[in-house]
Amino acid sequence: MSGAAFGFSLLAFALGALAAALPDKRISMQISFIFSILGGLLAVATGAAAIYGGGFGWSVDLGYGIGRAGADLDALGGFFVLAAGMVSVPVSLYSLDHEVQGSRRAFAALYNLILAATLLIFVSDNAFAFLFFWEVMSVLFYSLVAFEDLKEGRMGAGYVMSAASKLGTALILAAFLLVFLKSGSFVFGQMASTRLPGMLASAAFVLAFVGFGVKAGMVPVQLWLPRAYPAAPANAAALLAGVVLNVAFYGIARFNMSVLGKGPEWWGILVLLVGAVSAAVGILYGIAQKDLGRFVAYSSIENAGIVLLGLGASMLGWSAGLKPLAGLGLLVALYHMLHHSASKSLLFLGVGAVERASGTTDMDLLGGLARRMPLVSVLFLVGAFSLAGMPPSSGFATEWLSLETLMQGFRLPSLAGRIPMALAGSLLALASGLAILGFVKVYGSVFLGRPRSEYRKDADKAPLSSRLGMALLALLAASLGVLAPLWIRLIGRASAGLVSGDISERMFGTPSVVLQPAYPNFSALSPTLLAVALPLLLLAPLGIVAVVRRSRGRRGEVWASGERRLGGTEYTSRGFSNPIRTVFADFYLPREEVKERIYTTRIVPWIESSFYEAAARLLLWITRKMKVIQSGNLSAYLAYLFAVLLVILLYAAVQ
Repeated sequence: MSGAAFGFSLLAFALGALAAALPDKRISMQISFIFSILGGLLAVATGAAAIYGGGFGWSVDLGYGIGRAGADLDALGGFFVLAAGMVSVPVSLYSLDHEVQGSRRAFAALYNLILAATLLIFVSDNAFAFLFFWEVMSVLFYSLVAFEDLKEGRMGAGYVMSAASKLGTALILAAFLLVFLKSGSFVFGQMASTRLPGMLASAAFVLAFVGFGVKAGMVPVQLWLPRAYPAAPANAAALLAGVVLNVAFYGIARFNMSVLGKGPEWWGILVLLVGAVSAAVGILYGIAQKDLGRFVAYSSIENAGIVLLGLGASMLGWSAGLKPLAGLGLLVALYHMLHHSASKSLLFLGVGAVERASGTTDMDLLGGLARRMPLVSVLFLVGAFSLAGMPPSSGFATEWLSLETLMQGFRLPSLAGRIPMALAGSLLALASGLAILGFVKVYGSVFLGRPRSEYRKDADKAPLSSRLGMALLALLAASLGVLAPLWIRLIGRASAGLVSGDISERMFGTPSVVLQPAYPNFSALSPTLLAVALPLLLLAPLGIVAVVRRSRGRRGEVWASGERRLGGTEYTSRGFSNPIRTVFADFYLPREEVKERIYTTRIVPWIESSFYEAAARLLLWITRKMKVIQSGNLSAYLAYLFAVLLVILLYAAVQ
């Protein structure tokens, strides 16, 4: 069943890409996205069938040293296909009547093709097939980022993203080749059956981890992400954050954990610490942003770090022989990834609605949109509430489980493993607290207060399909928290093959809606019961407010510091985040300028200024020195060819 559903899903996306060429532009785009919705629904069916009923596999011999290649979908791959389908359906629904700058036909075709390429990555069982579809996805990714002609910075963002993608691909290819040297095969199953020597395995692990980490946006290779996501159209950014970003986590789980297998303790420590730093750095730079799109993009770096925390804890548990810890870490990582996919896609669609209403995403120029766009403001609040980790949302459930996982560090046999677990827990707690401040700033600056700019008269007239798409994502995000036990059982079943058992069977107390982090008598919590109890607790303060409103009292205008009008005196997004910028000034290292009596300050991530800018200057210096090689002299070029040929002959003679 899963094989047939997957085939029909690819067919739907292919027909969606072809439908974009129909004569009538509006009808062609709508038909194209209807096929996208159908393809997404079939992807959900494929993933569910692979998890509960078994996957499928077929292969063909390609020859030429590549070996056999084909499709192989197991429960783990089925989970990623399921997640991609669940996000793509509401985003495609949103896109039915969404306006984009440029050719709507080209956009619809690219949209369908990137979904098809992503699904093909999840079922590729050969390293070359995996990289081929990875490159196809990257090219389409670039096209979506640089799609809108009038959006400022789109070409620069696309260029940086493309360069980062090429770096990641090169590193992943190098890792695959190292494993091939020992296994003699590019088929993942045969590669996994061969254990590499220590140094070779570690080299392959680091190369693959950094290569996949580039696509995930982890620190310090996150340079492209804050530029690319805000430059893309809103529905494309939602697709990239909710579907494409997950490919990196799939690569780490499939290659670093499954193919390379159990490794030394420092593998898990490396992933754990990189994840912890990414979570803290991502939200710190996010809070300092005044552009709504860039804040949401930096939040993706934070959440990618939290996913890596779970994967690192899983590797540490695996290397120490603690199967419950290994299973819990992987489950929490996949759970948080799914939560991020739904909530972040919802927020990017909300960013698109805000930009449509106001023509800007500058939070200092926004405000008061809750009155103009009440439904969008409520749906955006659901996503912000979840990503801030407030109970009983999915973000609260996943971050609580992540902290509980890291608190199991005392079970590790060595101090070298316990200390990084404790440090990672501290940084996760810091990131969680800062995330609350960040999303309070964002929601207050954009939707509350008084308007600080002119909005379109039809700001609240978003198409029905757009509102339905956002509502579906909001329901999905809410269900991931309220119905946490059901999702944990599904994820536990999907990850069972990688950690030798379904860890979710150990995670339920009495009653069954109460969660415990794999180890009994440690701690317990129920997001489901919280979802029932918290609304009841709100009844008391609401009653007090109702009584106070009925009492008589003198009413007056709001105090505005002696000004005649309130407008212009309220907090801006920069004013709200200024205490954080002051406390962490040594981290931000702001650049201050005074030009024509105007004082400005800006924050450039120190990784860019200290590493990438210096590396760029060094590279330019080297290339200028190498220009002397291009002398234009034919004799010199022939000498170069002769020297290369001589080196090849000497190498062949030695071999």
